Amino acid sequence: MAVLAIGAAGFVAFHGVRRFQNAESITTDAIKRGRVVRGYVTKVADGDTLRIYSTNFFRRKPPANARPLPITETIAVRLASVDAPELPHFGNPGQPLAADARNHLANLVLNKRVVVNPVVSKDRYGRVVGVVWRGPWFWRSDVGLEMVKAGLAAVHHVKSSPTATDRDSALRVAEESAKSAKRGVWMLGDKYIAPSEFRKQHPSSALGALTDDDTSDVTTGKRSFFGWLEGLFSRK
Repeated sequence: MAVLAIGAAGFVAFHGVRRFQNAESITTDAIKRGRVVRGYVTKVADGDTLRIYSTNFFRRKPPANARPLPITETIAVRLASVDAPELPHFGNPGQPLAADARNHLANLVLNKRVVVNPVVSKDRYGRVVGVVWRGPWFWRSDVGLEMVKAGLAAVHHVKSSPTATDRDSALRVAEESAKSAKRGVWMLGDKYIAPSEFRKQHPSSALGALTDDDTSDVTTGKRSFFGWLEGLFSRK
């Protein structure tokens, strides 16, 4: 108990007032140290990308007079290890059920608090890539896994991802279950095209949900003790 109390005190002192203005403020060092990003979802761009306003223990929601929030005040987050159908962008066609995927993700997280833990990386578009959790700490749910269970996102593997363990197995099981039940995109059968393949056919589609500056930095994060503790005490 003493160790937990000391850890909690250290967490409050070091993490309690910390918030990230935007993706650029989430440094390589912060990711490697297992920093957690807590925030309020202000926008759902598509079935696997959302924007959050970073919060802390003292600021639980965006200022009421600050909406709509500029992108310089929010963080673009890409759900780790899952890939949802592409919406139409820049004159390119969209994929079947892309709007359904976005709407389902919005129903799960829009205007709600979420926790990104762990932050896996920052991709070449400047998005934070991580495992997004919703709900109270004692009954928290993996949003990416929920999308896969609904058949509205496919499993998408990243070689360097540290989440490719128990979570990866859970994603595979969920995808197989959705396929067997022909839920979501799996009802399309042979007509289904993986989003990654669709982006190869329509390259500019990959840019549709992006609004942050491009960055070549790709870093790998881990779930640290303070990250676990921060996730534990972060409430909906």
